[in-house]
Amino acid sequence: MSSDTQSIKIDFRLLENTEFNRLMRSGCFNTYCQIRKMIWRSLRPSVIGDLHIRYMSGSLAAACKTKKLAQLCSVTPRQVRNDIRKMKEEYQIVDCVSENDYYVFILGEWNEIERNGKPLRYEYYYLDKYATFIQRQSEDEEMNFPSEEKDFHEVRKFISPKEYITRFIHEKTN
Repeated sequence: MSSDTQSIKIDFRLLENTEFNRLMRSGCFNTYCQIRKMIWRSLRPSVIGDLHIRYMSGSLAAACKTKKLAQLCSVTPRQVRNDIRKMKEEYQIVDCVSENDYYVFILGEWNEIERNGKPLRYEYYYLDKYATFIQRQSEDEEMNFPSEEKDFHEVRKFISPKEYITRFIHEKTN
């Protein structure tokens, strides 16, 4: 296995999350995975847009033409545009802007902290919010908040990406 091989880890608890299962069954998940393969992790200027600047500011960003994504996903450009809209509006796992013929996607954030004198790099993807929901749901139950009193979408948005990263750093450094 080469050192540049990446994967998307899926916690088995996510398979119990109905919203995550709905996402996985949709065509959006294929499109999401293709976009995620393209994340720019370099300070070297990118050919497309300002990905290197977005990387320096802590964004996990990628860019691609609709037609190229359609080829990679074996669907029509129209279907890719529909998938992008759903990922952005319905599932809220990407943020994107259209620049010329390209879409620039933000899939999450990264940061580096020092731990025991060594740098520790971590990445938070907006997709991780489904795992956050599961974590938050169990905390709510411990705090005696009946889960049926809250709408799923309210609970899902309860922890912001920044709060999630702060908790993650705290866990890793203590």
